[in-house]
Amino acid sequence: MRSRQVSKVVVMFIVALVLAAASARRKRYYDGEKQGRRHDGGQHTSLQHYLSSPFNLTALVALREDNSCTGMFNGKVKNKMLQGKIANLAIARTGSDSVSKALRANSQAAHHNHDCTLSHLANAGAKRVVVSLRDPVARIISGYQRRMSNSGRGKSQKFANAEFRRLFSAGGVDDFISALRLPDHPRHKGALMVTYGQKRQSYMLPLFGFYWASSNERSQEKGDITVEVRFLCTATLSADFSAAGTAWGVDFEPMDASAQNNKHRSAVYSDVVASTSGNKTSHSLVMSVENRAWITEIYKRDLELVDEHCSGHDTAVMGGQHGSSVAVFVCPAGENPGTCHMQGRGRQAA
Repeated sequence: MRSRQVSKVVVMFIVALVLAAASARRKRYYDGEKQGRRHDGGQHTSLQHYLSSPFNLTALVALREDNSCTGMFNGKVKNKMLQGKIANLAIARTGSDSVSKALRANSQAAHHNHDCTLSHLANAGAKRVVVSLRDPVARIISGYQRRMSNSGRGKSQKFANAEFRRLFSAGGVDDFISALRLPDHPRHKGALMVTYGQKRQSYMLPLFGFYWASSNERSQEKGDITVEVRFLCTATLSADFSAAGTAWGVDFEPMDASAQNNKHRSAVYSDVVASTSGNKTSHSLVMSVENRAWITEIYKRDLELVDEHCSGHDTAVMGGQHGSSVAVFVCPAGENPGTCHMQGRGRQAA
């Protein structure tokens, strides 16, 4: 009996130590993040500066603080770009992993770094780039699902992701978005801290303002690099991938459509949530009208691009037709995110 009591005390002591360590780690995480580590134009930009405001894309981009793509393309991938091979932007939760694997299988200039922008690729020598597109609401719901699934190799064990699950596993994606949007939400600061910063919730990164410029097109200047981009729609990814290859005169081996479909169609199908009232989904993952409208507004330009190139393209919802959509960008020299400008775009039939 006494040995049982001793064992119980030991177990309770160990549990207390684990909880104390977790609490101390959480405190260090929050205290450290509030200090901020980025300097822009000589001005110190700290996370603390943004914690009392609603989530916004300017802060998201300013605090991303990731240099993992700088100098990344120095070997085989860069050589392939210089040879005219097709490269890709890895837009999180749009089928980017499937696109990367398909390009690699076809001996193209593939990568899967969510922080590499069009400017990085252009300055490494890329002239032809594929970009997968998806409704921003669907991207975010899919990203939330991924976090809750605790998958993604070691990424799911990062403290920011573990903290994300602790804060928002009970309330669903709608609670997460409400927490980002509303400064008086009890988990507002927590939501910002697990979203702002290096390699956090990459599915929140916008096309306009991060992967290329948010401003209108500008005149091409001496020294600019011209890049042709073809857009793929997540719902018809395999067919669009083949169509892009055909348009560029490249005979791609087909993408594994079954694997792509399994990967981008979950029990709660994100694209249906984005395109309908949500009555086909589990109630715990339906997003409120207010939150969907908020996302639609802040990602307005991204959504316009999706509507332009993928309207009628969603075979899961409407049975759309496949095509190859193209845009031309000009990029100044220098690996600076958000500096490539879209010059012209339009759908071309496959």
